[in-house]
Amino acid sequence: MLFLGSIQRNLRVTCFSFLIIGVADQVLAKDRLLQMSWWLHEGEHFSVVTNMPDKGDDVVADLELFRAVVLRFTGFKAVEDRLPTRAVIFAKKSEFARIVDRASTLGYTSTTLRSNRMVSSGGKLNVEQRHIVFHEYIHYLLRSATNDNHPSWYDEGLAEMLSTVYERNGQVFVGSAPDVHIRFLNSNQLQMPAGSFVHTDDLSNWHPLKVSAFYATSWAMVNYIYADKTGERAEMLSDYLARLRRAEPREAAFEQAFDMQPRGLVRRSRRYLSRRNRAFLQYPRDSFTIHTETTRRKLSKEEVAYELAYLAMFSNTELARKLVEEILQEDPDNASMRMMLAVTYQADEEYQRGIEIARASLSLANQKGVRDVLLEIDLADMLMVWNRDACARKEADHQVPARHREGDEKDVKQDSAETCRARYVEAKEAYLRGLAIEPNNPEVRAGLAWALLKLEQELGQALRHIEFALDYQPWSPTLQYRAGMIHKGLDQRDLAMKRLRKALYWAKDGDLREDAAAALAEF
Repeated sequence: MLFLGSIQRNLRVTCFSFLIIGVADQVLAKDRLLQMSWWLHEGEHFSVVTNMPDKGDDVVADLELFRAVVLRFTGFKAVEDRLPTRAVIFAKKSEFARIVDRASTLGYTSTTLRSNRMVSSGGKLNVEQRHIVFHEYIHYLLRSATNDNHPSWYDEGLAEMLSTVYERNGQVFVGSAPDVHIRFLNSNQLQMPAGSFVHTDDLSNWHPLKVSAFYATSWAMVNYIYADKTGERAEMLSDYLARLRRAEPREAAFEQAFDMQPRGLVRRSRRYLSRRNRAFLQYPRDSFTIHTETTRRKLSKEEVAYELAYLAMFSNTELARKLVEEILQEDPDNASMRMMLAVTYQADEEYQRGIEIARASLSLANQKGVRDVLLEIDLADMLMVWNRDACARKEADHQVPARHREGDEKDVKQDSAETCRARYVEAKEAYLRGLAIEPNNPEVRAGLAWALLKLEQELGQALRHIEFALDYQPWSPTLQYRAGMIHKGLDQRDLAMKRLRKALYWAKDGDLREDAAAALAEF
């Protein structure tokens, strides 16, 4: 039986409450991050969480300007923001480093079906931080505007170029040179055929030095194309992309559009970038119409703990758990923080303990009459991830996943088919409860499609759910892979191959790439 009866459930909640109270009785050191004042600044397209209340509005305005520049530069009139974007800006690098547990990292962007998050430190973003934090957001913004599979050199080169947008003295500049790329190009550390840059989308097995060369060269080529004030090279690029949309072979499309081979464009871009007086694209700041109005409020201690624990979850679980337990010390019946505690155990692969806490958290919320879609999603996701790691043999195609193939260093215990199926059923029921709470939540729809796929049930419904989620993240290799496998289960060969090829194109994870390639090979 998957769900406990009312007596058993109440007993579990009671026992768990004693556990939390036991923690509360201990003397826990107060974390200084939770003792600070944190503020939420909300603008038209961005929200900013920061412990520098005097700079939050400036960061919002900066982000709004950046977004407007990218849209004008690329020619997109408007892009619908399907997901909220939140920037978390720490006052000090030491505070940021505690969260990511990597002192050398300046910032990052992560995109999930729940939100986009930009994370950095030091107040107003400098050029180097922009380069890091904006890169992935540009991918999100542009892929939200078009479903085209751009070649990687253009996709990455454009993101590299636009991620250096900055404002000075009322002028907005596009195309400044990241020092890391200029140093690499000038050093000639790696010479390789230009065709390998232009015609490949798979960098997963490349040496790091070769990957650096790819990003530097891609940035140089895109920068060179757009720096032409006559617009002639930009027209060539448009022709090239149009040819690719017509499924012309890449080599022929490139040579026809640019009237040269790739090595010619690489050589010209390198020569252009060696000039000290190379052009920058420049726009007056007041030529952009942006909304800079914001609302501001101070966050509660619980909100701060949830925000920071969410960020720290998979890089510093010890800190995440400490933040959560500090709130539970004061409020043992906080279901959201209990669920966050459960997720910290999932992150440490202590699945049994995490699931017990998650079930108790959800039970407590139900007793209070609280219906929270995130609680349902988190429980279901934990069950699905547990099965991913503990159920080595896939139900749908009976292949051993790449992560558990021979030679894997991690010895994973394989649970029985009955145990795995029971978890899938429990996850499905949790997703269905979440769907009843928020029918248009893309995260719950994607999860339900995943559970139905694993159970080989209602694949037509699963397809509708995954397509709904893909409207929010059409470039997600995971969603594309699952959609491909659902089409495969429905015996829709051409659609399955189309989705699996997209998954292979966007996948950076070796396991997912191998699984997509294996599924394609079956056709």
